[in-house]
Amino acid sequence: YVQFYKFNRLGLAGYRDLEQNMMTNAKVIRDGMKRMTKDGKPRFVMLDNGDDRCLPVVTAMLNPDLNLGYDDIRLQYVIAESHWYVSAYAMSFTNPETENKEPLFRDAPEGQTMFRIVV
Repeated sequence: YVQFYKFNRLGLAGYRDLEQNMMTNAKVIRDGMKRMTKDGKPRFVMLDNGDDRCLPVVTAMLNPDLNLGYDDIRLQYVIAESHWYVSAYAMSFTNPETENKEPLFRDAPEGQTMFRIVV
């Protein structure tokens, strides 16, 4: 309903400008994250579709090859201390039949985490 309200209030051109601004902001954040490195390796692994045909959302995870002493969920808490809201998620679930914790994806370890920034 919020998008419909904005579309009605701003009109087609205004809504297009608003959406383009959000996409530009997402690109700036994404590009900045891509430039961040540690020991010559990228600090983040980008999980979203990039700048084309996507929502104004940046989705990534800390590079597991860096063996950092923290995960995406701890990073979320530190960012929140500066009043930025970033959603972090565990990429696993508890199987209701076996009660075992299992990864959401076959190519990711059970303890993998990720985060997203909605612009």
